[in-house]
Amino acid sequence: MEQYKRELLMNKRYIDCIGLAHRVKQEVPEMGDFEKVKERFEFQSQQLGMAKGWLEVYQPPVGVEGREWLRALDLVVYKDGSAYVCRRMLECGTKQDILDILNDEGIIDTITSAVPVMLDKL
Repeated sequence: MEQYKRELLMNKRYIDCIGLAHRVKQEVPEMGDFEKVKERFEFQSQQLGMAKGWLEVYQPPVGVEGREWLRALDLVVYKDGSAYVCRRMLECGTKQDILDILNDEGIIDTITSAVPVMLDKL
């Protein structure tokens, strides 16, 4: 597991959380409906092979209380050539909550810790 984390950290430049934060600031309103905002990334690892994924900000589905102002941030990963994805919610809250998570330096550690576990489930 520690080897996976080191390899993923070497590739963190591919995970553009700041770019996604900028897009969220521009494209996601404080309240109301909006289109999903995604930022794709990829990494190469001897242990994991080629894997790809994305961070996605979206509005929770109809029926969720407070849906008008809630925003969710998911991490989605898949192995190259696979038909299956693994999804993990990283945060659900206001637009500002999502921006705070994306601008936090710890987000890269969260992602690099989660990806190997998620890929093992595929």
